[in-house]
Amino acid sequence: MNLVYSSVAFYKNGYNIIAIMIMPFFGKLIGNIDPRRFAAISFLSMMMYIFSLILTGAYPNSVEFWGITLYYMMILYILFHSVFAATMGLLWSIGSAYFCPPSEAGNYQSLHLALTGVRALFAPLMGVFFYEMWGFNVTFIIAMSFLLVGSAFMLWSARKYRVLQ
Repeated sequence: MNLVYSSVAFYKNGYNIIAIMIMPFFGKLIGNIDPRRFAAISFLSMMMYIFSLILTGAYPNSVEFWGITLYYMMILYILFHSVFAATMGLLWSIGSAYFCPPSEAGNYQSLHLALTGVRALFAPLMGVFFYEMWGFNVTFIIAMSFLLVGSAFMLWSARKYRVLQ
């Protein structure tokens, strides 16, 4: 896409500013729905922002605006990434505590962080491997598939195992 620094900064700052603005809405929402349903929203928004990157490669139409290259499909990226940033921040902080007694919240969060660390050892290497083997699109489709499966699992779990609400 040959983006200059100001264009990259626009996209990065854009989704963060919108995420900050919509976080109160999602903060209220997480208090009213099962966190697994909330996780599905978060995972699906990440899936869609990855998909918008694929669309940008397929439809690279853009306009110059104040020295910023604005790709039309990257507007979707900003919107979906905003939802992801707002929801994941909330989910990360309180999601694991939902499933335990208050006295065990620290243990649950510690386990969650440890497992995330284990995943962090392997996932980037797998991503590089997939990218070198098949390129960006296939790598992104693999990531989107995992996010879709994760979302489906969260929704299935919320339907099958109703807790605390």
